[in-house]
Amino acid sequence: MSNTYTANSAFMRENLPAVTELGLVDWTVDTWTLITGVDVQYVYAWDRAIITLSSNPVYYHTESFKTSNAQLDVNGDSESWANIIDVDIPLGMELFGHEVRSGGYYRWTGLYGDLKSGLNLSNLNEIHGRLVLDFLNQLWKVQWIGLGGSYLWGPRITGWTIGADVVFRF
Repeated sequence: MSNTYTANSAFMRENLPAVTELGLVDWTVDTWTLITGVDVQYVYAWDRAIITLSSNPVYYHTESFKTSNAQLDVNGDSESWANIIDVDIPLGMELFGHEVRSGGYYRWTGLYGDLKSGLNLSNLNEIHGRLVLDFLNQLWKVQWIGLGGSYLWGPRITGWTIGADVVFRF
């Protein structure tokens, strides 16, 4: 992690060396993180549609090992727990020699520990939709390629994304 700062006011230009020495600006921190997690899934096939229920608890421990200022220290323990309902539906038609599939998921993610206090969020919700071409067993390790979009919300936060929806199968 690093921080760079450009002083624009006369006050900060005059006091920049002192502020830099305190480690408030122009600092660097090298960190390491231990991440442990497990992904438990239940897959149910209904005709050709696939419904996947999954749960993914993850633990993170982060510490700094080198800083530009002795007053800087990064240390934290966090957890997240994502629970997902995913539905994948073949549409029974082809485009460019690949089956067209639709689907999406709902994901609830709980945030705990320093992650919760650092972001000031207890959870995030996401609804995602997709329209993709099936490449399974046709292109090395690629399950599908297409377009997807999500709407995200939680306490004091909302947003959306749109972009490529690509899944690899190993």
